[in-house]
Amino acid sequence: MSKIDNTEFTEIFVSEAKEHIQNLNNALLELEKNPANEEPLTIIFRAAHTIKGNAATMGFEGIRDLTHKLEDVLDKLRKHELKVTKDIVDTLFECLDIIENMINNLGESSGDIDTSGVIQKLEAILNSSSSPQPQKKEDNTAKKQGIILTVKDIGAIEKLSKKTKAYAVKVKLSDDCQFRAVRAHLVLDNLKTEKIITTFPSIDILEKGEFSLEFTLVIGTAKKKSIIEQAVTHIAEIDKVEITELPKTKDSLQKYTETQKSPETKKELPTQTKNPTAPVVESVQSVRVSMDRLDKLMNLVGELLISKMQLEDIKKRHGLSELDDIVQTIDHLSFDIQNEVMDVRMVPVDHIFARFPRLVRDLAHEQNKKIELVIEGKEIELDRTVLDRMGDPLVHLLRNSIDHGIETLQERKQKGKPETGTIKLLAKREKNTVSIQVIDDGNGLDPAELKQSALKKGLITQKQADSMNDTEACNMIFLPGFSTNKVITEISGRGVGMDVVKSVLDSLGGQLKMESVLGKGTTLTMSLPLTLAIQQVLLINISGETYAIPVNIVSKTIRIKSKDIKKIKGREVIIYRSHELPIIRINRVFNLDAGTEKENLLVMVVEKEEELVGFIIDDIIGEQQIVIKTLGNILKNVKGFAGGTTLGNGKVALILDINTLVEIS
Repeated sequence: MSKIDNTEFTEIFVSEAKEHIQNLNNALLELEKNPANEEPLTIIFRAAHTIKGNAATMGFEGIRDLTHKLEDVLDKLRKHELKVTKDIVDTLFECLDIIENMINNLGESSGDIDTSGVIQKLEAILNSSSSPQPQKKEDNTAKKQGIILTVKDIGAIEKLSKKTKAYAVKVKLSDDCQFRAVRAHLVLDNLKTEKIITTFPSIDILEKGEFSLEFTLVIGTAKKKSIIEQAVTHIAEIDKVEITELPKTKDSLQKYTETQKSPETKKELPTQTKNPTAPVVESVQSVRVSMDRLDKLMNLVGELLISKMQLEDIKKRHGLSELDDIVQTIDHLSFDIQNEVMDVRMVPVDHIFARFPRLVRDLAHEQNKKIELVIEGKEIELDRTVLDRMGDPLVHLLRNSIDHGIETLQERKQKGKPETGTIKLLAKREKNTVSIQVIDDGNGLDPAELKQSALKKGLITQKQADSMNDTEACNMIFLPGFSTNKVITEISGRGVGMDVVKSVLDSLGGQLKMESVLGKGTTLTMSLPLTLAIQQVLLINISGETYAIPVNIVSKTIRIKSKDIKKIKGREVIIYRSHELPIIRINRVFNLDAGTEKENLLVMVVEKEEELVGFIIDDIIGEQQIVIKTLGNILKNVKGFAGGTTLGNGKVALILDINTLVEIS
């Protein structure tokens, strides 16, 4: 079968296959933790089967053949002819990695990947001499659930019209049904025109496929039983359908419910649907849209906002009050369009978090460490552009937590710690930013060791080391070329990684904070903007030029006397809240005409990571929402600026980059 030469279909195949690979990895990790749980095995088999079928359709024989061999092993595990062992799990992970590489290399001249080694391992597993395990039969009797109607269910049935009858539709799937959730969904979809009162088990359980081969729907309909039966029985893998008419009076329904109860159902009543009187299946249509198109759409929204600001400026300058209504309408429309586009671009952080359990598992095995990865807040959403750029920094942070942070089993025992170390990956929303934390309960950082290592590498002088506090010493891990590893490994030791984290955060306009306690662990907190496209800023005036600075980093503005500025170690500072506050004169940094030295100065206090810095400005023009534009390739390496924007009067304002401003001042 020749491969289909269609770039669009190939892109769809790759996109869907990557989602299935991620589901396979997550389910295999769960199976490794709990081999007795059959649900992950069902998910793995289903995803592998889908990849195989799609690959066969597209003509990708290599992917099809390898996935087919993987399916054979999964089938034996599912039938309990093989036990889940470490060697089998390792081989399955290896197989997934090769399939993922084959998918990533589609369309490339170097796309042929040798699969002979892993196929031999899979065949060895299939031909292993271990005695087959007796096939475990599913105990449906223990899972059978009667129709236990609630007061709300009974009330809904009583309210049915005289022409409408209540039926209990009991569906029995075939014994070899592999797609329970799919079949349940099709049954619900075929009956969505009827009044679905409740289901047993609940809708949530049906959608997850976490039920035995039987489930029951209670519906209200004016149609004949034969029509309802026909709507269900034609669905594939439906073995039997039983339809029972229910009474419609309260007393009769209560008596019927009592007859349905069994010792098992009395102990644990099935969960009811959250809204049994509403339709339980809703058809949701969606399409895949490339990020390039979303970027173009965001650019158009940006141009619309600029035009809106220009219209407002014209109205103000010429006093055209008759434009008030139209300006207000355009303002509302542009705001709504902007929010809609922003929502489309937002994706859950689980988009990248989902790949990390496998990473931690593999690295922990390599170092013979026991590590549990705890993920919280994976539903928090970020702009896709911001999230994609955070992938590598998070990998570096997790690698360092595993290599530098979590101790060996023996070291943890000696310290009285649990053998299993914990790494937490947390995300939470904070106003207009998202905070991502990487926390480990490992050894923490030793400031003295960090200073010594930096001295040996010539990164600092002895004088600088002596004047450093512990926080400053710990922050040296973000210096390029800094590392405390005496042995270079595949994971770390080359002095790259942590400086990458800082540079990416700086480029995103984010903030980085680190806290570490020797012997107890380290916490790294990254504060990220929700989007890079549109931002709320303060417009400020410096020597007649207009600049923009993000609102979220501005702490306060204060008035000082020029005589209050002192010089300490060659730097200008003032005393602010009983601490030294470094002062930066932006006009001097940019070689602007400062004019006559003023006696009264306006200082904008901004937050830079864990420190406060003061910038002397002339005036605050006001707060405004702006569209961020990149400076282009020619100016991209100019320090001090994070981009530019077009104002309502048509002039361009540069957006200040606080991190690089501090470096060059």
